[in-house]
Amino acid sequence: MSEAHGDSPAPRARRRSVALFFAGTTLVLASASPLWIAAMGYAGEELAACRQLLDGQPVAWPRNGAVSVAMELPLMALARGLGARTTHGEETVVAMAPVLATAGIAALLYAWAARLAGSRGWGFAIALAGTFGTMLWPYAYIGMETLQSLALLAAAYCALACPSEGRPSWRRSLAFGLLAGLSVAAKSIGFLLVPAAAYLWYRLHRRKEGFAGARALTSAAVAVVVFGLNLASRLPSWERFGGTAAYGGGWLVSDPITPFLHLTALLASPNKGLLVFAPLAVVGLLALPAAWRRDRAIAVFALLTLGGVAGGISLLGIWSDETWGPRYLHVAVPPLLLVFAASRAGRPLRLRSEVPFAAAAGAGLVVSALGVLFYYGTLVGAAHGTTTLTLESLQGDLTWNHPRFNARLLRVWLSGGTVPFVIRREKIWHFRDPNQPLIWRAFDVRPMAVPQPFVLVPARSAGERAIKWTCVLAAIAGLLLLSAAVRARDRPPGGIIPRA
Repeated sequence: MSEAHGDSPAPRARRRSVALFFAGTTLVLASASPLWIAAMGYAGEELAACRQLLDGQPVAWPRNGAVSVAMELPLMALARGLGARTTHGEETVVAMAPVLATAGIAALLYAWAARLAGSRGWGFAIALAGTFGTMLWPYAYIGMETLQSLALLAAAYCALACPSEGRPSWRRSLAFGLLAGLSVAAKSIGFLLVPAAAYLWYRLHRRKEGFAGARALTSAAVAVVVFGLNLASRLPSWERFGGTAAYGGGWLVSDPITPFLHLTALLASPNKGLLVFAPLAVVGLLALPAAWRRDRAIAVFALLTLGGVAGGISLLGIWSDETWGPRYLHVAVPPLLLVFAASRAGRPLRLRSEVPFAAAAGAGLVVSALGVLFYYGTLVGAAHGTTTLTLESLQGDLTWNHPRFNARLLRVWLSGGTVPFVIRREKIWHFRDPNQPLIWRAFDVRPMAVPQPFVLVPARSAGERAIKWTCVLAAIAGLLLLSAAVRARDRPPGGIIPRA
């Protein structure tokens, strides 16, 4: 699978390869979808807003405003146009929104990583392993983070992937402004990405003779307008929490040590650490020195993204939640994968000499598959059934470690039968009496051991059997398209000239 350096492939072949990769990834991701999304985070609010818009009713904007609704609204309209006017039918189509966003991230990673590494093989390996071996895969069904991550990566591609000698075109400047505005506006904590977005804006418009004048100002204005419009749509939703400033301020930590501990936990804790849920991203983090020497712009972009989000979140007492892994760091995963790609420039892909990459990809695939197999809220339901649950327990108590818990559910599901399966309390040390039991209610999790992907759920009707076979065929077609993506090229891409 290794490729030597050579001339750049024809643009048409390169675009075809990326298009095939996008289509293949979309089908493979869709084949494992639960085909529902309302119970994922705050997706229910967004679905309700889409229905209100289509029905001509007053709109209760969701907490993240109109940006996410703008992506889901066309899909719901498509569902209705196809005759799927039931709640379930609409939701099935809208559930493809995070799938499409994740496939878009994967395609951009493929195109960009191949350029950075100077190898189509490396681009394919990094994009495929990054998509299915990190938290990107589970969030293709959870959603919440995918739109922001796609918008920021696309803005970065616009600014850094194709540097031009002269001034950027108007089309490119306007596209960047729109994408940068979307990335900052897509979530309530999007302001943490302002340093990364500002750096990208600077890199796009700086020139030896000075800034690109009107283009730079217009691009910034577009981003500000997008952010401002979305801000106006989401502020009413936060009134129920007392406003975003009041809500966030109430969770700020009050000492200088806690943020450092939170930052360490975000990167390496067993329950919520990036090391567990996206080990390839940590490999990318370790590759920063090499990437800094080869492509400093990529390294700076990744550091500003990770530092902005992780640094900002570490100032809060609620540095993670009940969802899969460190979801706030989802946006930092693609840039770190690009850092790894930049560090591989000039090194042919030979997996035997890339043990850390292969090991991280394998471990990440296992963990991510566990996150795909079962709904993340199952753990919270089981925890509530056994004891008084706190967010701190989800962050640090290994009883509620998501991969471990889902692995238990997998064993229960594979074993079959009806014998109750009760979660046992981890062995603890009580300082007054090590044998003193804590309050713990017996709770059978066997009824919860139901796979999330629709293709694995027993069919109850002919229609459901048809949908399951459609998922199987989508997986096969997706794998064939991914195979075709590797072959859709003329010759290996040329060497990459490092940029300062």
